[in-house]
Amino acid sequence: MENVFFEKIDIVNKFLSIEFLGNELYSIFLAIIVFFVVYFWLKFIMKHVHNAIKVYTQNKTEENIGITLLNFIKILPKWFFLMIEIYIPLKILKLPDKIDFVVNVLFLFVVTIQIIRFVVKIFTFFLSGLFKKKNMKEDKTAKKTIQMIVNILVWIIGILIFLTNIWIDLTPLVASLWVASIAVAFALQNILSDLFASFSIIMSRPFNVWDYIVVWEWSQERAGTVKDINLKATHLLSVAWQEIVIPNGNILSTEVINYGQMTHRRKRFKVWVTYQIAAKKLKKIPEILEKVIDKIDFTTFERCYLNELNSYSIDFYISYDIEQPEYLLSLDIHERVLLWIIEAFEKEWIEFAYPTQTLYKYDLKK
Repeated sequence: MENVFFEKIDIVNKFLSIEFLGNELYSIFLAIIVFFVVYFWLKFIMKHVHNAIKVYTQNKTEENIGITLLNFIKILPKWFFLMIEIYIPLKILKLPDKIDFVVNVLFLFVVTIQIIRFVVKIFTFFLSGLFKKKNMKEDKTAKKTIQMIVNILVWIIGILIFLTNIWIDLTPLVASLWVASIAVAFALQNILSDLFASFSIIMSRPFNVWDYIVVWEWSQERAGTVKDINLKATHLLSVAWQEIVIPNGNILSTEVINYGQMTHRRKRFKVWVTYQIAAKKLKKIPEILEKVIDKIDFTTFERCYLNELNSYSIDFYISYDIEQPEYLLSLDIHERVLLWIIEAFEKEWIEFAYPTQTLYKYDLKK
């Protein structure tokens, strides 16, 4: 019985040792088994990925890194999984050198493409989180610009790594690119300066789109609402509906006043009264002005004091806060403050001063 058993084993070994297309049948059968194992294993993983996505989307409304990763795996093309299922069994077989090289290059190329797509997806996720974290207003230009540049850099680096791994000598190419980049940098100094300035503006966010800003440059005031921030310049829309284009490099080199980040506004102004008013009434003026300002909504009285004795008037300095940042609302409130001050002064018989000169004529004959 033992001899029969060993004879059968020997027959099986001889059968499996038969070569077909340069490979033993044993290796071919093993490759087929590995193919089905990998196929069902990947199918099992994808099933759990779909279930995990359902669980995440039911429990969380905001996308996180886990959901991003699972969604990326979900959208991987079917031919990519087929490539893996074929490549792993083929590595068990003995292939001609040229065919083996083509298979390796093709597989490495496909994997490199998917890794590049994955890295781009991760960078996009973190950039979106950065924009939300800084509470940025809708600024599609800035977001698209950064994403475009990140995509270009990732693809260039990925392709260079791929070419290096297939034993292509990139030293002459890198040296040529280095020399060319230096020449281009010198030729495009101003453009590159504005480019890096745009990155600084986009990342540090001294102002957002739709903010009203004042730019001081060459001792000239440039003011307007930010319409767009692109790679070259920042576009402002003035009050007179004129478009002002300022290079980003110039903006970084000068002062910028941003009214879009205001939480409230402070108003300061002066009131001139005549010298004919008695001292008792002068002392009552700060109290009168405080009552006027406190009666108006969204206002907080700060201070009022006698500021100066001019040649034709007595000056009072008034300061108060408007608890809302809207410009039109501040105009409306200040108008009411001024009208109510006029009414209050009329009731108290307090006269406003204006530039006048009094001439006294003496009769020398008397």
